[in-house]
Amino acid sequence: MTTIAYKDGVIAYDSRMTMGSLIKDDNCDKRIDRDDIIFFLAGDVGDEDEFIDAILAESAEHDRDLHVHGLMVKSDKLYEIGMDEDCKFWKIHISYGKTVAIGTGGEHALTAMDMGASAIEAVYMAGKRDTNTGGTIRVYGIGRNV
Repeated sequence: MTTIAYKDGVIAYDSRMTMGSLIKDDNCDKRIDRDDIIFFLAGDVGDEDEFIDAILAESAEHDRDLHVHGLMVKSDKLYEIGMDEDCKFWKIHISYGKTVAIGTGGEHALTAMDMGASAIEAVYMAGKRDTNTGGTIRVYGIGRNV
């Protein structure tokens, strides 16, 4: 899967793509730009386009479970996005000062940020314990270039 972390206006994310226990790519960019909206996604790569299409269409629900979870930046506002077990989409606004971490390394990253790590440091630390996190750590600053 991956690790995506947000703290203090910065989103950090790794670049590892796995298939089971196999590392497929350590240079995968998990940022997707569509219609002036930026998505940072974790989960099943095969479900990403369908997930984004549904989010952009502001669909309330879907006919099948899409295994994708992510962060979305729209007009310099950050949202956590996903789908529940009833195939209903959800979106939560994340205000400045909050921390968020998702993906298989998300719990490790969240703990690291709680202990004072930046989003970048947290993704790096998550990669020490989560085999699905690795490669290059990329960053995006909301409302500014990092």
